[in-house]
Amino acid sequence: DYAAPSLPGGAALSRQREREGWVADIAKRREDLEASIGIRRSVFVEEQGIYNAFDQWDCDNKGEWHINNNVYHAVARTPSSIPVATGRLVVQDISGEKQGIISNVAVLKEYRKQ
Repeated sequence: DYAAPSLPGGAALSRQREREGWVADIAKRREDLEASIGIRRSVFVEEQGIYNAFDQWDCDNKGEWHINNNVYHAVARTPSSIPVATGRLVVQDISGEKQGIISNVAVLKEYRKQ
């Protein structure tokens, strides 16, 4: 298990949002991170042909997936717990101010427009 980082300002990231049984949460466990990788690989690499879909925020120089304190990976699951969507928030200190960049948002093709 991974320790989920906290958002700047100390807000806990453990809150879940539920809508009709669908759940989105910050990846805290290895299986959540693997689900995020799998969704991104399916959408960006296999479907769209983007072979450099992973970067320094995801992998170290050995290609090992890691989590770091200013990167938040979210995973959305169906009511039956199938991971179907992911997104990433990178928080950076830019000119002394915390700013977030949302990127790598991906939804499995069969679950789009739902």
